[in-house]
Amino acid sequence: MHNKFKHICANAVDHSYGFYKTLLQKTGHLLFSRVSLIVTSLIILSISVDVLHHLYDWALSQPDDLEEMLRETEGISTLFLGIGLILKERRMLEKLFDTGPGHEDWMNNISLHVGLGLILTGTAMRVAVQLIRIPSRIISTQGKEHYIFAIGLLFCALASLQLLYLIIRLGLGSRYARK
Repeated sequence: MHNKFKHICANAVDHSYGFYKTLLQKTGHLLFSRVSLIVTSLIILSISVDVLHHLYDWALSQPDDLEEMLRETEGISTLFLGIGLILKERRMLEKLFDTGPGHEDWMNNISLHVGLGLILTGTAMRVAVQLIRIPSRIISTQGKEHYIFAIGLLFCALASLQLLYLIIRLGLGSRYARK
């Protein structure tokens, strides 16, 4: 009786492990597929274009909405950092999710380079925001916020171009993969 119970429990564990592993693999395929990366990049690109528009308008005029601009810049830079980290570590995440052999090495290479670029530009944007937030007794940025936001605007545009490049390369597929 005891052996039969152990056998039933062992079979239940094997079946639940198989289900869990299959679910993890399907989730990995869904999250890191080419289509998923394109859709995610398009969403972030549309948000960044909106932020670029607001930052550009703010840099030209001088409204008293400094805090909103800081929040927008921090928000989009966080999105750039997040998608950049996912892209950079795509190969490792595929192994973690056990999605099978990395047969799309060209996609991993593009993801690595664009991800690293997004991490760098997102970090530069965060530094620009922190330069404004630091108290004036440490670093005086009084009256120079527009120039600092112009630098943030430049990095936001650069990150948007990187996302556009990623979307185009992933959209074209392996036909134009560099060897």
